[in-house]
Amino acid sequence: MSHFSGFIFFLTNMIILITGATGFIAKNIVKTLANKVEFILVTRNVKLAQKLYKDIHGIYITSSLTKDMPTPDVVINLAGSSILKSSFAFHSNAELKFSRVDYTTNLCNTLKALNKFPKIFINASASAIYGANEYLVSEKSDKLGGNYLANITMSWENSVYEGCKGTTARVVLMRLGLVLGQDGGFYKKIAPIFKLGVGASIGGGKQYTSWISVRDTVRAIIHIINTPEIKGPVNFVAPVSNTQYDIAKSLAKSFHRKLIFNIPTFIIKITQNKMAPVFLDSLAMSPTKLLNTGFLFKDVDLNELIKSFAKKHH
Repeated sequence: MSHFSGFIFFLTNMIILITGATGFIAKNIVKTLANKVEFILVTRNVKLAQKLYKDIHGIYITSSLTKDMPTPDVVINLAGSSILKSSFAFHSNAELKFSRVDYTTNLCNTLKALNKFPKIFINASASAIYGANEYLVSEKSDKLGGNYLANITMSWENSVYEGCKGTTARVVLMRLGLVLGQDGGFYKKIAPIFKLGVGASIGGGKQYTSWISVRDTVRAIIHIINTPEIKGPVNFVAPVSNTQYDIAKSLAKSFHRKLIFNIPTFIIKITQNKMAPVFLDSLAMSPTKLLNTGFLFKDVDLNELIKSFAKKHH
């Protein structure tokens, strides 16, 4: 964990509140900062959280915010159902909206009512906000919205700004690309299919997919906490662009399989309806704010990253 030590020094004695505390990114944040900061972990599944974090000191686990809890220095709102329910199925539209927009509004209102608003409010968002784009987009892009997922992401971000009105909190929106990690998220759902040799590329395969390792995701969050000038939207993506075919090929190769299958565009459009852009739209993003504030990525080689996951998967 030596690559984190310089960052962690500045976070000592902080209280960090995390919602969605049993999720993929949350688990990696807690694991990285275990016993270095104090955590308030908010989750619907208290028993699971207690089991996950039983060996870590300085953790307060709860299903709701209360007036007797300490005031957090930082809130990291990671609540929200993942878009993908399984490798090829989605959560319902109503669940996606409720778990993002409505939850965020309620969270902010509760923090205000309890007089527990943090100095820094970091909220998950998604690369989907940009819609389709063939060219590198930075945080300055004003081409937002345009399809169902882009529009719901805009509503999500707006709920953060509205919720933080009247406070002095520094607001940061993490526009997350595809987060890759061996212990969860997209990789955990999709790897078994490629291990069986039945993984597939999708559509033309040339559509760009911006990604980031979970390790760099956590490091970027720590960097943001320690860098007061960073505010507003931040692209959480590696400074390289890969296509959907590149990712599928890397997955197949990591399990010593050939990439034989392709799912045609028309099948995706018929079966996935308004969620089809998740698979078919091309989106290349630049992590401009992170790079301009001196953040150094550890994981920039897609093949090496996925190969390292597969070694642990065997």
